[in-house]
Amino acid sequence: MKRKPLTLEQELAEHWRKKARLDKSDFDSLKPIPLTDDCTLGQVKHEIARRVFEALPLTEEEYYLALAFKFLLTDVPYKVFFMNHWHESVEHRAYKGIGMKLTG
Repeated sequence: MKRKPLTLEQELAEHWRKKARLDKSDFDSLKPIPLTDDCTLGQVKHEIARRVFEALPLTEEEYYLALAFKFLLTDVPYKVFFMNHWHESVEHRAYKGIGMKLTG
C-alpha cells in the first residue's frame, strides 16, 4: 500500500527527533490556531506572537501569517526556516539565525 506523504510539520518533527535525539518533537504536538468565523484578527495576532515569544514552532499557515504581520523578518521558506533558524533539544527550544529579527 502506498504511504500517504508527510506534511511539512510531520517532516520537521521527524527531522528534529533525529537531529536532537528526541522521543517527541514540539512539532509532534503542534496544534494549529483554530481559525474560525468568530476568531478576530487580534486573537490570531496575539496567539502567533505568544508562540514566537515562547519559542514554539508554528504551522506553515501560521508561519506565513507571522511574516505578514512582521513578527518574523526573513525571506526563507517555512521548512528551511524551521530546519535552520529554529532549534530544539531536550533542554530548550529557540529561534535563531543571522539576519533573522524578532519584532513585536
